[in-house]
Amino acid sequence: MIEHEFEAQPGIPEPTAVPQPKRKRHAAAPQQLEVDRADGPERPFGVCGGTGGNTHGSHLRIDGVHLDPSAVKGKRNRRLQRQLTEPFSTECLLADGKRSVSLRNRSDRSRRDFLRRAGLFGAAAAAPGLFAGCGNLVVSGDQSARDRPRLPTARELRETGRHQDGDALRVGVLAPMTGAYSPLGNAIRQGFRLYLDEHGGGLGGRSVEVVQADEGEQAETGVRAARDLLTRGGVDVVVGMASSAVALAARDLFDERRVPLVIANAGSAALTGKSWSPYIFRTSFSNRQPDYALGQHVFEEVAPDGVFLIAPDYMAGKEHLEGFREAYEAAGGEVVGETLPPFASTRDYTPFLSRIRSSGAQAVIAFFNGGEAVSFVRQYHQAGLHEVLPLLGSGHLTDETILLAQGDAASGIRTSLHYALDLANERNEAFVRAYEATYAEAATVHAVQAHDAAQLLDRAVSQLDGDTGDADLMVEAMEGVGKIDSPRGVFALDRNHNPVQRFYLREVVEGTNAYVRDLVTVADPER
Repeated sequence: MIEHEFEAQPGIPEPTAVPQPKRKRHAAAPQQLEVDRADGPERPFGVCGGTGGNTHGSHLRIDGVHLDPSAVKGKRNRRLQRQLTEPFSTECLLADGKRSVSLRNRSDRSRRDFLRRAGLFGAAAAAPGLFAGCGNLVVSGDQSARDRPRLPTARELRETGRHQDGDALRVGVLAPMTGAYSPLGNAIRQGFRLYLDEHGGGLGGRSVEVVQADEGEQAETGVRAARDLLTRGGVDVVVGMASSAVALAARDLFDERRVPLVIANAGSAALTGKSWSPYIFRTSFSNRQPDYALGQHVFEEVAPDGVFLIAPDYMAGKEHLEGFREAYEAAGGEVVGETLPPFASTRDYTPFLSRIRSSGAQAVIAFFNGGEAVSFVRQYHQAGLHEVLPLLGSGHLTDETILLAQGDAASGIRTSLHYALDLANERNEAFVRAYEATYAEAATVHAVQAHDAAQLLDRAVSQLDGDTGDADLMVEAMEGVGKIDSPRGVFALDRNHNPVQRFYLREVVEGTNAYVRDLVTVADPER
């Protein structure tokens, strides 16, 4: 494994995207899934007027009912177009008129053989999708002139060769290296690096070059760093992103450039909802998930007669509260009060605590993160509210990176998250030991999410035999990974590329988030 690091430079122009047809967006995911893969029926498909290449699919089991993989995972089987057996004909005519190749039977020529005969295999591998649609190609079959691809530009051809056999896979790791969230970014980098160290420094049989960039604290700096990774860094895939604001602002860069992004933290529901992109995957969570998982538990065991909701007035805070409200009210509960303190500027929570005290609620559900979580938890404790109103929320409220600063004020707080340090499974026990031995500190959920991002890439690249030159084939391989055996437990990605995962109830005991019991397995409640 080779590591590089550079600072984002202002003034780098936004790259010009190669125009590509958009993949169809999937519909919203189901509410609760029990992950259980089973063999599925054969599904035929066709290309260029031909048909064939049947393959066995996979199913997810939802409450005992098998679903077609296209309904849950969005797999389109393009990777298996190489296996088409029925005859069709394709003619490729280059702009200079010097080379024309006709392919009459797919069973006799693979896609790679075809491109090698054309003398353009390196170009196709290095410039994903260039020959999936080039304008001066004459294609016989059902393809209309409107859908014909165009010939790659000279600039695109000059950039060829990057993905040929033997070259290292260049992975950009974009995470905070400075600012308030640098501990989170450090955990992301360490979790990803640990996986590489455990697998000989490579992914899927390819050696890896890691190119690191600082996400910073603002969307502007994060987008600039992402753009630099895609241009100066020349990366094949990017992992990381702590901030939802950065991820949303950079979304179009990855979608238009057709470079896979695996988000290892940012939880914006829009990223797997209305702003979905086929090139964006997530191994962390949707903001609505942790609190949604908490809703029924709070109604049944803590506060059946009403709760008070509080979170900072910004997107993540609102989405977390929305997730809880949906599940709690569906169970029969009532939200008796809600307040949204100004984000990043509230220092004194006394007025909000007074509203909580007089609300008549039986419990308080809070979302805060970082320094705000430290301030709120301390002031909640100082006001004595912990003695009369249980405080609960998502795991961010008592994240391991801030527990020391919260001190005794955090004791007894219960949270919902998809990870606990003391989960009793072999994968987690091995991960915790390795992480502590390598970095002399306790593992965090952010490290787990990055570790799992590496596993997702490892298995996808392996499926492709290391050939990552076609972005759409890479997406298909990532969608086809199936179950991921993680320190958090086994999970899978839904059709919008968001984890379907088990959440756990934890309680702060002696300065750590101790496992209490399982809650529920949920997909993204985004509509």
